[in-house]
Amino acid sequence: MAMNLEAALKITANVVGENNIRRLGNSMQGLEGQIKNTNQAAGLLVMGIKGLAAAAVTSGVVALAKSAIDLADDMRDLSQRTGVSIQSLGQFKIAAELSGSSLEGVAKGLTFLNKNMVAAETGVDGAAAAFKTIGVSTKDAQGNLRSADQVFLDIADRFATMRDGPEKAALAFKAFGKAGVELIPILNLGSQEIQRFGLNIGPDFADKADAFNDQLGLMGAQTTMLTIEIGSKLLPIMSGLLAIVSEGITAMGNLSKEFYDAVGGAAAGWRPAAPPTAS
Repeated sequence: MAMNLEAALKITANVVGENNIRRLGNSMQGLEGQIKNTNQAAGLLVMGIKGLAAAAVTSGVVALAKSAIDLADDMRDLSQRTGVSIQSLGQFKIAAELSGSSLEGVAKGLTFLNKNMVAAETGVDGAAAAFKTIGVSTKDAQGNLRSADQVFLDIADRFATMRDGPEKAALAFKAFGKAGVELIPILNLGSQEIQRFGLNIGPDFADKADAFNDQLGLMGAQTTMLTIEIGSKLLPIMSGLLAIVSEGITAMGNLSKEFYDAVGGAAAGWRPAAPPTAS
């Protein structure tokens, strides 16, 4: 009996051990599979993140490029309206932003300044007196009318040495009109500080930016025209389809009503059979 018990224990131990080893092997294989799946998932995640990052960078670069193109295009248009070079406008833009003014305010002031300079040239009362009071000449050594940006910078040098107050505000108004008060902070910088920074936008880039945006506008107009043409062609077809669908819905409604009437009439005439009576 003892020998049989010992043998039984050995057999049980062997079977249990083999089963444990087998289960351990299965577990290891499962773990290896999970690790592989995890690695694959991590790889896909990394690839996805890289793809999103690349898309974000590309989108950001395109947005920055379009922003620069729009700025150059705006500078070109502003240069034509004010008669001031794009390079000078770039300097005015940065100086205006640093001093709490705006390029639009500078542009308005330059436009009024041009008008005032021509008025002073033609002897209009008050125009020449304003520049004389400020101490700035509107003509060069040859007697020709100077550019507005040069006169602007000379006025800035004068304002940089003047004390802020009603007199400065009045002179700014006389030279630049209603925009003059807004321009006092940038004028107080002086010409050297105004010219310290620039945007480095050349005429060639500005011309190409203008052409690019014009082409975009043309494409937009062409797309609108094409959309209208397609819509006008499809409208009769779509109207016909709507009519067919409407007729189908009406027919289905009539059919359902006829079916309901028929079923309802039959149900109304039906009576349950009387239960048999006991004999």
